[in-house]
Amino acid sequence: MTLIMVIASLLAGLIAFPAAAADDIIYITAVNNNLLELKAETMPVKYKSLIYVPYSVFNSNDLGTKTIYSKQAQVVVIYYGNTKLLFNMGNGTCYDGEGNEYDFKAIYHNDTAYLPAFYITKVFKDIKYSYRRADSDGFHLVRLTRGEAYTDDEFLQNAAINIQLRLTQYLKSIATPTPSQNTPVITQRPTPTPVPTPTPDINRSNVKVYLTFLGISSKTASLLNLLDSYKYKACFFATAQQIKENASLARRIYGSGHTLGILLEDNPLEDSRIAIETIFSAVHASVLLSAADSDLTEEQLSQAESTGLILWSAEAPLTKSGSILERLEASRRRCDLILDGEEPLNRTSFEYLLDTLDTYNYSVTEVNELTETRLSYVKG
Repeated sequence: MTLIMVIASLLAGLIAFPAAAADDIIYITAVNNNLLELKAETMPVKYKSLIYVPYSVFNSNDLGTKTIYSKQAQVVVIYYGNTKLLFNMGNGTCYDGEGNEYDFKAIYHNDTAYLPAFYITKVFKDIKYSYRRADSDGFHLVRLTRGEAYTDDEFLQNAAINIQLRLTQYLKSIATPTPSQNTPVITQRPTPTPVPTPTPDINRSNVKVYLTFLGISSKTASLLNLLDSYKYKACFFATAQQIKENASLARRIYGSGHTLGILLEDNPLEDSRIAIETIFSAVHASVLLSAADSDLTEEQLSQAESTGLILWSAEAPLTKSGSILERLEASRRRCDLILDGEEPLNRTSFEYLLDTLDTYNYSVTEVNELTETRLSYVKG
């Protein structure tokens, strides 16, 4: 039995639906070999001959993409590998991470952002787009794939039963009885509006974010490049040995307006003495800020403070992107992001973090000796 016959027989046996108008197309969306949820509020939409999909479709491990979206800022950013696309819905522009402008844009529909799937795959070339007209089957297929995946014919064959169920559930969900009879009718989906009408959204400008890094290495340079491009200042805590091995990097950190501090190890008193001398030799500046990981005891930390050092934090760095974003999201007034400077996040994850800070208007605050301190380090 063909897919057309199977779907037709299933629908006929359940409920009688009046024929939909020509523009009431049902779009089935799939990523690789996975059928996505079929709902009116997340269904692709056709606008000016282009198919647009909800931005959330690109939050996909299968595609290797992730997104952030702010309705208030009217911005959507998609990341793929070392590249990204930034859609500004306020002025209808689209740029990549290198500043190149593209002539396609996002639209605002169903209270969220929709993106032109076909054109995105022309930038992220490893991702393939296909659009399959299947009017006689009752739907059109919109599919995004990366790597090994079924052909569209194979996918339709293997997903036939799931498609039947999704179509049935969807048609039931949009069927509403009229006052004069009990026969369900299909409600019209709203026409997409290309001009956004923003409503209040997440604005975290009241949250102070302090960016600090424990340790420096040759990999730290890539962090500095991104921080400088976003004009964010951070504090880098380093051991005396790390300063000796990366003296030019230390000078760049200090010369760029970032803060240098002492990373305490097993012997805080000796560590601090040597580090103070080494940092002064490298950048000709005295430092008082220090940090330690969670391995030091309270007594050792107190010894360090007795020398006049200001202890900023005493906890292990966050190394997982998910944990970092969870802390950020849970913060209400202050957020200490203590990250690994020796083995930092990869470029994409760190850029995603910085874009999140920028998009949601977090107040990224400079760390120095005059900043309110010790909120990360609580004795007892």
